[in-house]
Amino acid sequence: MRTTLLLIFVATFTQSVAQSDPYEMRFRGTPVTVPEETQQARLRAASDWPAFSEAHPRWQAVMDAHTGLPHRAYGPALAYDGMDWEDRLGAFEAELAAFGVNADFDWDVNESGAKHDWAFAQQAVEGVPVFGAKVMTKWREGALVAWGADWYRDAALPEGELLPEQDLLAAAEVGLDLDDWGSPEAQSMLLVPQTSETGQLTFRIVQPFVVSGRLGALPKRYLTWVDALTGEVLMRANQVRHIDGRIAMPATADRPERVVRRMGIDRPAAVTISGSVRAEVHAMYP
Repeated sequence: MRTTLLLIFVATFTQSVAQSDPYEMRFRGTPVTVPEETQQARLRAASDWPAFSEAHPRWQAVMDAHTGLPHRAYGPALAYDGMDWEDRLGAFEAELAAFGVNADFDWDVNESGAKHDWAFAQQAVEGVPVFGAKVMTKWREGALVAWGADWYRDAALPEGELLPEQDLLAAAEVGLDLDDWGSPEAQSMLLVPQTSETGQLTFRIVQPFVVSGRLGALPKRYLTWVDALTGEVLMRANQVRHIDGRIAMPATADRPERVVRRMGIDRPAAVTISGSVRAEVHAMYP
């Protein structure tokens, strides 16, 4: 299984490098670093973890240096009083409050019917979701076996006047030179954490757009983040990926528009599949 995943990663990485897009822009958010054990001990001591681990022996935690909270905590099953989700999650919220995580949680419960059930709560500030910030709980037979709080206790909306949506859309399209344009799609605003080069954590309010079109024969679908206060484009990522080993090349002065093969695939699929891939992966998962 691990070998298969490695091969998929290598293939994906090779293809992404080969198909580098000059219009894409990377966003420097909060770089994930796994703290060393000395920093882990310092983070645990500065939080309510000593009291939690004393009340719940044999539990362990991986702390997040950006939030100062357990990114993952796991241990022997904890049975809380109450027979339903409202009672159990209410009891767990009291545990979170000791860590300084206080909110009117809106839990999304996933009863999978398999070995584990899950409940998640998205962080929001004045109705604006905080990107990548949520509480995760994992349950087995009604008992808690793991949890994590990627939660920014000091998150706040930056001060300033939001730019009109048409100005933000114009900013999202700046620098793009597409042959055909689709209809842009505005998505819900986000509050995005960002760490400066000096290590200071700030928050940007972002208006996401999907700007689509074609460049020659190639479909383009750019997820674009625009700072809603300044109009600065923070990130642009093409969500279209080709997975059959071929790519369409636009016409040049001496050659017509054509399809070429990639990655040494001798028998590409008969149909090209172009789609969007989204996954949330955290380097600190145990």
